[in-house]
Amino acid sequence: MTAYQVEPSRSLLCATVYSSLHSIERRGPVSGEIALREAPGAASHTVEGQLLLDLRTMSSSDSLYDRELESRLDIDRYPRVTARLTAVTPQDEADHYRMTGELTFHGRTREVDG
Repeated sequence: MTAYQVEPSRSLLCATVYSSLHSIERRGPVSGEIALREAPGAASHTVEGQLLLDLRTMSSSDSLYDRELESRLDIDRYPRVTARLTAVTPQDEADHYRMTGELTFHGRTREVDG
């Protein structure tokens, strides 16, 4: 099994929210670790890991929007988003993968892939 540490200084999540006036983009670092067990010839790889996004570290270029979003997301109560990875499937294009896992956001956990 090969383990990887996600470097927050080199990893960034960008989220864009659209309003009736214009879009708002916020950015923040991602941390975590991923352990990958490759099976030669297999359609997918076994993966374990967790990614963490601290919503308090995300910001846009407008403090008014940041305060509004922090209020709507209830960041004081739900300061983190976590993703638990369960599978990685290589795609046709080199260095492209589809990931499956569980995303916990605002106190709710859902299965996601992408």
